[in-house]
Amino acid sequence: MANSSTDDKIAYILTVLKHTTLPKPDYTAVAVESGINTAQNAQRRLKAIVKAAGFDLVNDQIVGPDCSTGDGTGIAASPPKKRKPRAKKAAGEESNKKPKVKKEEDVEAEMNQGGEESVA
Repeated sequence: MANSSTDDKIAYILTVLKHTTLPKPDYTAVAVESGINTAQNAQRRLKAIVKAAGFDLVNDQIVGPDCSTGDGTGIAASPPKKRKPRAKKAAGEESNKKPKVKKEEDVEAEMNQGGEESVA
């Protein structure tokens, strides 16, 4: 990639745009058309080209150094989703967990401890 010419980079970016449908490009198709091993490597190549041009790739969007997009808006971090707390069970309701099943060895050991002595 270090020896790529500007024309190669532009052709690659146009290939990415050709295979783009909202919300993001089909990097598998880009990799096949460009002769790249995997879709992940195709995405990495685009990211390297974008960074070399002084921009950044955030959430599959090309943004400027100050995290602004071309339309004058910035990329804001999405707020974390809040979960609902678990509902507490009323006193007397049973647990949803299954009771543990004892193994045969444990059952035999309990029976032997109950007063029976083995004769050797």
